[in-house]
Amino acid sequence: MKTMSDTRNIFLTLRKSVKLTKWKVEEGTIIYDGRVLLLYEETDSGKSAKLKSKNVGSVSKLLVKEGDVVNPGDALLEIAAGCSHPTVINDLCAECGADLQREGETQSRATVPMVHSIPQLKVSQEQAQKLGHKDTERLLRDRKLVLLVDLDQTLIHTTHDNIPNNLKDVHHFQLPGSPNPWYHTRLRPGTDRFLLNMSRFYELHICTFGVRPYAHTVAAILDKDRRLFSNRILSRDEFFDPNSKLHNLQALFPCGDELVCIIDDREDVWDNSPNLIQVKPYHFFAVTADINDILSRINRIKDNSYLAPGVRVKEKKIKNKKRKCSDEENGKGEMKVVEEDSEDNKSEEDSDLIDFEDEDDYLLHLEDILIRLHRRFYSIYDKKEEGIADVKWVIEQERSAVLRGCTLVLSGLVPLYQDGVVSPEPVAPAAKIAAKLGAKLAQDLTSETTHLVAANRCTAKVHQAKKMPHIKVVNPHWLAACAHRWEKVEEALFEVGTGGPLPFPAKFEKRSLLLFQNETPAFLSLSKEDMDAMNQEIEEDSEGEVTDKEEDVDSGPETSSQSGNNSDAAEGGDDMEEWSELGREIEKGLSDCL
Repeated sequence: MKTMSDTRNIFLTLRKSVKLTKWKVEEGTIIYDGRVLLLYEETDSGKSAKLKSKNVGSVSKLLVKEGDVVNPGDALLEIAAGCSHPTVINDLCAECGADLQREGETQSRATVPMVHSIPQLKVSQEQAQKLGHKDTERLLRDRKLVLLVDLDQTLIHTTHDNIPNNLKDVHHFQLPGSPNPWYHTRLRPGTDRFLLNMSRFYELHICTFGVRPYAHTVAAILDKDRRLFSNRILSRDEFFDPNSKLHNLQALFPCGDELVCIIDDREDVWDNSPNLIQVKPYHFFAVTADINDILSRINRIKDNSYLAPGVRVKEKKIKNKKRKCSDEENGKGEMKVVEEDSEDNKSEEDSDLIDFEDEDDYLLHLEDILIRLHRRFYSIYDKKEEGIADVKWVIEQERSAVLRGCTLVLSGLVPLYQDGVVSPEPVAPAAKIAAKLGAKLAQDLTSETTHLVAANRCTAKVHQAKKMPHIKVVNPHWLAACAHRWEKVEEALFEVGTGGPLPFPAKFEKRSLLLFQNETPAFLSLSKEDMDAMNQEIEEDSEGEVTDKEEDVDSGPETSSQSGNNSDAAEGGDDMEEWSELGREIEKGLSDCL
């Protein structure tokens, strides 16, 4: 790389004193012959004029402030001959036009890509800091934060399965190139309202693993007038790391991520960033493989099998038409409802769009969370509230208050180490979520326990907890709902044994996997029907026995705990032997398979 010559000063060559009213350059600006340097006023006449450069170089330092009076011969600014190439695109300097590759200057100072959709455009670290400070000042002045928005399973659901082409509110498109499948995209209910409301509090950015054409096509659906996102769209093509979105944050926000909030249905792609709010995934179509993998296409179309569980087709109301019957038909000529099945009516019905009952209302809860974060951040920034004006700190404080004061025991959700010892570190997804929500975790049921979160209703802990009125017994979907809504939801809606498959991934930290033989618990492979059938069978075998002996059990010695199999055997004689043995086998199977 070429070294720049020594700096030199530029002097005022006029014959009279002037007042500098405005600089037209700043430190780092490239100047050339004829470029306007500053605006000034003549002190005697008050006449305004421009001062142009007769030199070439880059500004190193401004020696005079706006409003100062400058006399003939005084130094105005300091420049360095040559160009430092602070802004480069495709090895071409955007300031002086030099071809850096041709001149052998491959080690450019411009290394930071700050524009979402143009990764080839890079600026120097100094330029990045200046631009970043200006963005921060603008956001704080406008009382806004930054919101990075994921697309798939967060605001939309897309499939490239073969589906009907007459679905209401489903957008169909193909991407440029050949061959390319048809994409079918459904917006999450309330998306338009959500984005419009959030744009009042946040500067919106799209950040998606979709390729650039896909990202921009969906952005045009979400923001037809380009008022919400503008060009702030980051796609897979611009990512530094194909498996992570986090590595682009420092380039986009070189002055820090204190103002940045992220919403995404996955936390692994953000390396568990403290800026992230993990949202409830949205599914409208039947779950398929990765939508961004063209090789994973599935052709499936039969009845309503293309819809996700919980989405139902609305039943059409038959519109009866009234016509006056003839005397021969009615005998009286009165108005009578007559169903007409003409060819015209059939074609009209066939052309109607298929509408759905989609009860997803999650964006209402997410909107409340984001407004709370914004309000608390600026309350701290204005010093009306104690705390740190950093989105990461605010997120941690708000989220950890959700289950503060609650003590949870997890059953069938936390893996056991050898000899039945529970991990002291919350490596299981359910345990990590509970800890983030501010709950205390315990292994055994005690007088301090407030909730038992159980994967199955037939475990010994569930039966024990039902005899302890102060403990609320819930299924894992209760914990997931608390995490998604950031509020302690009503426990009565989450009865153990209901809710379908577990909401948490069967995935643990890598260092913990070495301790287990298998990654996936056995019960995760059971369908809801299998689980319900098993529960029913156990209840039928044990219900009468437990009821008959409940008084004796309650008045007798306290149940003993066997940590080796993580189950509790009540002292009740042979009546309970069948149930307790089965309970131990089930829980032992869960721990063994981990």
